[in-house]
Amino acid sequence: MISAIQELRTYYHHRIHLIEQASIYVHKMQKALRLMNIRLDIVIRDVFENLY
Repeated sequence: MISAIQELRTYYHHRIHLIEQASIYVHKMQKALRLMNIRLDIVIRDVFENLY
């Protein structure tokens, strides 16, 4: 029982760590796009407008 709880806690902490890392990388990507003066919302809108 104790080892199962400990295993679940380990998975939980690992999941939190992965979410934090993903957040950091998303922030870095947003910053890079902003520095390149690329607005992703406008790019996506333009792409979908040209599909139809």
